[in-house]
Amino acid sequence: MQVSFYAAMKNYLTGIWAKIGDYDASENALPPPNGTDAGLYKSLQAQVTSIAWSSQADFSTPAASWMDCSLLALGSRAGIICLARYASEPEAQKPLRHIATFSIADRWITQLAWSSWTSSQIGQCEAFLACGISDGSIAVVKVTQRLEENSDHIGLIKQYECSVSWETLHDKACEASTKGITSLHWIQTARPNPFLVFSSPGQVRIWSSAQDSSAWRGSRVIALRTVKTCMGSTSVATLSGFCYRRRRDALVVALADGSFHVISGFSSDPQLVFNSTPENAGFSAEALSAASRSVYLKVEERQPDRLDVNRIGGMMPFDDMSTYVWIHETALPTSFDYKHDAAHTSTFVVAKLSPVESDEALLSDITRATTILQILSVPNLDVPSSKWMLSPWSGELNTQFRSAFRKSLDAHLFGFDELHLQRMRWTIAQFCQDHVETTVEKQLFDAAATTIVDAICSFYVAFYIQRRSAY
Repeated sequence: MQVSFYAAMKNYLTGIWAKIGDYDASENALPPPNGTDAGLYKSLQAQVTSIAWSSQADFSTPAASWMDCSLLALGSRAGIICLARYASEPEAQKPLRHIATFSIADRWITQLAWSSWTSSQIGQCEAFLACGISDGSIAVVKVTQRLEENSDHIGLIKQYECSVSWETLHDKACEASTKGITSLHWIQTARPNPFLVFSSPGQVRIWSSAQDSSAWRGSRVIALRTVKTCMGSTSVATLSGFCYRRRRDALVVALADGSFHVISGFSSDPQLVFNSTPENAGFSAEALSAASRSVYLKVEERQPDRLDVNRIGGMMPFDDMSTYVWIHETALPTSFDYKHDAAHTSTFVVAKLSPVESDEALLSDITRATTILQILSVPNLDVPSSKWMLSPWSGELNTQFRSAFRKSLDAHLFGFDELHLQRMRWTIAQFCQDHVETTVEKQLFDAAATTIVDAICSFYVAFYIQRRSAY
């Protein structure tokens, strides 16, 4: 099973995506264990059963802003993990560059999930790769990337190589089980260590590797309960989506049967919130499921009928308050009529399912909105010249020079957090200027945008002067 890659030719939103190549995992196959048929083992390694692409690595330095250090993990039927990186060089003949191959099991790898990268020190970051195996167990691999300076860099900017190391954690997130794994995802809370959320029929499990003594460590199992909103309601339905509510420290889970479930105290003491009480203010499984059912009946303009199932195909948060986005489709479990793919009709829904969390939370949002102009009026663009990674150029003005010059521009114009912050402020000022109603407010936001542009231009002038002295 080859993995094919496509890229946008021009506009990635409205343009054509063309195939740029394939990746064959058998080209970097591991040797077979003793007593295993070599041909069969190589064939199983080539059959990719799961893929997951990590986010861009965070090295906490502008030196790596021009480097693509994301990793693609590919799991195979042989229990082998391949790590590869997108080859963006013009001279690259294949879309991926092989990084590493290692074994974590002797069974199929059915699920893969990356956590976010965290910078352990300048020039080094770490992430966790969760690997779901066909026997129901989950192995966790700690992947570390380091920046290593290339001694033979060609000038204008220091050249770096990104080395990758990995370590399989001794403790598994989940031991083998006959229930299997239906979803796998990492959740980042206010605590430093991420939490792994995975599900099996009728259960949501949470695993934590926190080193903090105040946080719980190990695995928790949350048994779901059936919310009876229709004939097809069941707690063993497939998990369709979930989102973490940071303010409440709660996890909201949506199942394919149209029900919503709430797990409170997610990072401290996770518990299922099923019944509605004055304390939870409508933030419970019963309340959210009833709200989603009423939204379904209103959107589809249907009379209440317990035979109709509002099957949810996917769910995610819309904001930080109580608005969700999901896709539903009407299903009739009692009907055995065949419906081909073109006859399926899904509806995209955005709706608020619970009341505003509290008056204090709403007041906090309003207070932040009224201070937008105050934030925009303080450019505070100060990038010390010691952070500019300029080195003189002593070679000829050839293709090598042009490549180094482009990388230097990328690193210095797009790699500083201070400059990126000013671009974000300018974008907000422009948006507010176009959408405020009074003339006075338009003038205030226009003045703020002008001040920010002046600060950015001053930085560009200083950078140009330093750049001219480098060659």
